[in-house]
Amino acid sequence: MITMMRKHHKVLMIVITALVCISFSWYWNKTDFAQMGNGTVGKIYDRNVSQDEFQRNVRLLRLGSQLGMRDLIQELTIGAQSETEAYDNFSWNLMVLRHETEALGLEPTTTEIANGVKALPVFQNENGFDLARYTDFTDHSLAPMGFSEAQSEEPVTEQMWLQTLKKS
Repeated sequence: MITMMRKHHKVLMIVITALVCISFSWYWNKTDFAQMGNGTVGKIYDRNVSQDEFQRNVRLLRLGSQLGMRDLIQELTIGAQSETEAYDNFSWNLMVLRHETEALGLEPTTTEIANGVKALPVFQNENGFDLARYTDFTDHSLAPMGFSEAQSEEPVTEQMWLQTLKKS
């Protein structure tokens, strides 16, 4: 076996290199699933909304609930009579919120977002912000939903957008 591998080591290296290239090109593929025609659940602002994007927004609703963001959830699920309606309302209203804030050019600073994350009730203890709770949450709650630490900032940003829009 070893002798055979020695004789054909160049061919083996070419095959291994080709497999690695194929796997990396598949892994780092940046396909925009919102632009794909299959699995379209609707259309908003002249673009198709994919099932994947819609499900991601549903997971953001669950994340917002775990983070204790009741105001954001209540505002974006208003009028829902069932859990399914709440998911639908939240997802569509979130897309409208994103579109409108983009059109108005609203974007909170990273400092404002960081302060918003630190102010969330789920990360508080009697002395204020608890880094251990934050770390535990990011390690054990975000990964099962398919999110990373950066996505914990999304609901905070969206809540800031909502508050800014309500003030104006």
